Amino acid sequence: MNKTKVISTSSSGKKYERLMPTRYKRDHRIEQPWYVNWVQARNRCLNKNNPAYKNYGGRGIQFDIPFWYFGVIYWRDNAHLMKSPTIDRINNDGDYIYENCRFIERSENTRKACLERKTPRDATGRFIKQLPSPNEAEG
Repeated sequence: MNKTKVISTSSSGKKYERLMPTRYKRDHRIEQPWYVNWVQARNRCLNKNNPAYKNYGGRGIQFDIPFWYFGVIYWRDNAHLMKSPTIDRINNDGDYIYENCRFIERSENTRKACLERKTPRDATGRFIKQLPSPNEAEG
C-alpha cells in the first residue's frame, strides 16, 4: 500500500510527521457538488475573519446544517439541474437550518439580495416592518 507523509499538529501545538495510507489523505467531502456552498455558508457564520461575517454571524445567524443534510437539500431542490446553484435562507433573519434553506439560481439570489438591500433595517441589521401609509390604510 502506498503511504504519504503527512504533517500533523498535536493538541499542544507540536508539529510531527507521520505516514498515512494514501487513500486517507483526501477529504472526500470535496468531491460533492454542494461542498463549496456548505463551506462558504459555514464560514460566513462562524469565521470572524470572513468579510461577510458582520452580515451573518455578526447578526446572530447560526449555522446548524451537517454536511450530509446540506446534500439532502441540494437533491431535494434539484440543484444539480441548475446552472449556478446557491444556498438561500427563506427567512432572511433565520438561521441556516434544514427547514429555512433552499437552493436557487445565483441570478435569483442576486436579485433577491438587491431588493432586500433597499429595505430599511434597524441598528442590528434586522428588517424593519413597513407599515402602510395612511392613504393606503384607508383604501
